[in-house]
Amino acid sequence: MNMLRAFAFLTAFSFLSACAAVSTDTPIGISGGRQMDAQLLGGWKIVQLGNQTEEHAYVFFLPLKDGSVQALAAGWDMMNGAPEKKDGSWVTYDIVLGKAGEYRFINARPLLEDGKPPQPAPDSAYVPLLYRQESNGTVTIFTIIENQTVRDAVQSGRLKGTVSSGQSVHLTSDANALDEFFATEAPKLFTEPMGSLQPLN
Repeated sequence: MNMLRAFAFLTAFSFLSACAAVSTDTPIGISGGRQMDAQLLGGWKIVQLGNQTEEHAYVFFLPLKDGSVQALAAGWDMMNGAPEKKDGSWVTYDIVLGKAGEYRFINARPLLEDGKPPQPAPDSAYVPLLYRQESNGTVTIFTIIENQTVRDAVQSGRLKGTVSSGQSVHLTSDANALDEFFATEAPKLFTEPMGSLQPLN
């Protein structure tokens, strides 16, 4: 399965790598402490917007006894109503939930791909995703596509970090600076919904 196509907003080994538009050493939304969102826990079907292929992808957010969260995403392709003759894929993530202002964030860092460390090995940074719980019980996921506002903040000194030659941004600011920035700038950054999560009943 093309995992990036199947659920681009949760792909570890490609999306959550140096090619991500923005990555951060410190998760966003934790200046007041790590958040727990009971409504996000459990199993969801991943629906990528505009994807009409016969792909099945699911994610499970699992609470751990130390108060942290991990996610397991799994998927496979279908052809003519039957599974394709190739292996399905699964990926696990370290998840840190946060809130800055009125906005909620999933900070995701890859752990394993099909039981092995992702190759090439990603760094230890998190990729921030904004999520919004809808009235119908689904969750819409947004990611940063255009990072000019973040690049400007780094270049002006408002945020600490580096801008790569490919224009991706790696943030090294502390939690307070990150939350102050994203509490006001999130609407400008997270403009494109990547997909939605539908609860498994």
